[in-house]
Amino acid sequence: MRIRSWLAMLAVLMMAAPAPGASGAGTAPPGCAATAEERAGLLALAGSGFAVSDDAERQRRALELSDCLGDPDPALRDGVAFGALSTWLRAGALDESTRRALAERLLSQVEADEDAAGFRRPFAALALSEVARADRLAPSLPDALRRRVVEAAARFLATTRDRRGFDDVQGWRHAVAHGADLVLQLGLHPATTAGEAGRLCEALATQIAPEGVAWVHGEPERLARAVYFIHQRGLVEDAFWSAWFAAVGSPAPQASWAESFTSAAGLARRHDVLAFLHALAFAARANPGPASDRLAELAHRELVRVQGG
Repeated sequence: MRIRSWLAMLAVLMMAAPAPGASGAGTAPPGCAATAEERAGLLALAGSGFAVSDDAERQRRALELSDCLGDPDPALRDGVAFGALSTWLRAGALDESTRRALAERLLSQVEADEDAAGFRRPFAALALSEVARADRLAPSLPDALRRRVVEAAARFLATTRDRRGFDDVQGWRHAVAHGADLVLQLGLHPATTAGEAGRLCEALATQIAPEGVAWVHGEPERLARAVYFIHQRGLVEDAFWSAWFAAVGSPAPQASWAESFTSAAGLARRHDVLAFLHALAFAARANPGPASDRLAELAHRELVRVQGG
């Protein structure tokens, strides 16, 4: 998804949704738009600002549109399916039973194995972040279901190997960024425990600098944003954070950071770790306070370590 400015996102404390991606062509899967007429109808729905006056129809369409999250056409996947779900959830236009059913549907997609096309799981995770956001503002999901979402989010990030971002024709996949968005909303949820927050942060750490990957589509900022807001909650003790940052800033499997200049994989790791730490340090320093000051200190400690070799 396109990324708004870091400062703007911090200013609104994640109350704004990521913007939809660009449109393009594709063949719709069963359950979405099987004909040109159905596709035109979905695009018209987006053109109306997702206005559906009949409440029962809106609830039904929300569940149906979850099937479009895997559509290869970004105009349907991103512009219609995610756009509609985000709009309705943020407007409080989906009732409790629909939100619960939607959470179940999206969970099954997030928990599924990665597929070659690579659209459905990332967009299910992004849509599930909107469900989690709605629930943190007005909790109504059963606690057992919320815990399942936490576990699924952690497992999704820890197991994701499809790290594609944006394609000029196919639009966004962005599994890591979408997974980070889901973790952020869960980390802010009032029912999230210290143990769950720690588990989510451990999952985030697995994608900061995956082997052989140099992030180019804003992933470090999205990961840093999630860490920033979880840290702000104050749920997790400082000893955890100190050890967590030490692991993030470790040069392993290299003997030292100076060694990173001798291989492409080492340079990619150095790039990713620095991008993450700089984003996090910037966020902390832009929002001074006891928690932010400590976070800036931890990030700076590792920046010195990495840049000093």
